[in-house]
Amino acid sequence: MQALVHAYRDFAECIVESIEWFDHGTSVGITFDYIWKPDGRVRADDEERLLVHLRFKLVQEFEMKNDLKPVVLTDESAIGWGLCEVSRVVVQDDERSRRYKGFALPSHHASLRRESGAWIDIVFGKLEVTEASARANVIRGK
Repeated sequence: MQALVHAYRDFAECIVESIEWFDHGTSVGITFDYIWKPDGRVRADDEERLLVHLRFKLVQEFEMKNDLKPVVLTDESAIGWGLCEVSRVVVQDDERSRRYKGFALPSHHASLRRESGAWIDIVFGKLEVTEASARANVIRGK
């Protein structure tokens, strides 16, 4: 599973665009704005975007820790895209996933990490990856 995520550079510096529940709460989809070009450079803001959707299926656990700073709690205008930036995604079989040992399907633990530490943790059975292109996000001056 980690090799699949690693093929996308572990989603380093990518932005989470959305998190959605599916299949009566047993699947969670996370869509990333994937910033890396095939040559290893970061895509320019005016270039077509690549959205990569990870669908975690047969979810046993989902935990999110925002760790919001005091300024955000008093001024919501301080919330920006940086809160959705991922430093890396790690998928492993560890203590958390081994809680479900003996089930018909092995479980895996995915951790979406920020620079400050764990952000979202998911224990799941299957992972599907799809891609879609999207128009560039272009903000024009006055």
